[in-house]
Parts: sequence; C-alpha cells; structure tokens
Amino acid sequence: FRYLKWIVSPASAYFFGNEQRENAVQLEHVTFTGPVLDDGDLLARLPANLAGLLRQINGFIQFQGGLHVRGACREPVWHSLRDAWDGEAAFWRLYPAVHQADIPFAEDCMGDQFLLREGVTHKLAAETGEVESLGVGLREFFESVAADPVEFLSLHPLLQYQQDGGQLEPGQLL
Repeated sequence: FRYLKWIVSPASAYFFGNEQRENAVQLEHVTFTGPVLDDGDLLARLPANLAGLLRQINGFIQFQGGLHVRGACREPVWHSLRDAWDGEAAFWRLYPAVHQADIPFAEDCMGDQFLLREGVTHKLAAETGEVESLGVGLREFFESVAADPVEFLSLHPLLQYQQDGGQLEPGQLL
C-alpha cells in the first residue's frame, strides 16, 4: 500500500444473512457507497448472504476503484446489479461461459467480473471470456480481499495509475 493514498472511511463491520455480528467482516478503504436501496424485488432473487449485505450497504467501491460491489438500485446504471444481470448488456448475453443464473455482484479495476454461481465465487476475465472458480463463497471472498487486496484483486495496474497521478472516479475502470 505504499503508493496508495486511499480516501478512507472508518472501518465498518457487516454480516451476511443471519450470521452473528461477532462473525462480521470488516470493510475498510470504502471510497463510495451506493444510493438508497430502491430495487427490493431484486433482493428476493439473491442468495441470503448477498441480500443481507446489500440491505446494510447498498454496494460500494473499495480502494478507489480496486473493487466495485454492485447495489440493488436502478440508478446509476453502472452501479445497478439488475442492469449487469438482466440488462441488454448483461454478462451472460455477452460471454458464452457465463450462465444466466450467474450473479455478477462485483468487478475489479480492470473490468474483470466476480460472479456468484451456486454459492461459489467465480472470476470472469473480461478480455478472454474465461470463467474460473475461485473456490470460495461470498464471505470468504471478502475475507480474501481484506487480507491482501493488492494480490487477490491484482491491483498493480491501479497502483501504477495512481502513482502516475491518476484517480478513478466512481463508475470508471482502467
């Protein structure tokens, strides 16, 4: 993190679904939080752990663009989980390896997508269209991000961009 100058919000604890608060996951370096939840119908379609998270924080950006977790909202479109999942440019429509049931809940700074497929997190390489299982659930995904965001999310290009004076605005990718 030596080159990063995150605009840091205080660390906040969030829990998934019906988990106990003592099992909360800490979210640090949050630089954007989503608007008020306005797509309650979408929550009914989501796994309980993701719906529970979005009820607490309706999507967010960490590490000044390093990770974007989409929210249950209709606007802005770039933040809308519904648009990424069901919209005209939904990922399952663009990439043959993505299933219609895959939930594109997040993306990294390069536009690679994180999908929930039957409770397991997968990564869609946007450039090649390949989908790879990360072998972890949603909670473990966020624990891995918290433990080593630079390596787990491959943030090296973002670090270089920031070192060169660049700054991503919400909704922008490298």
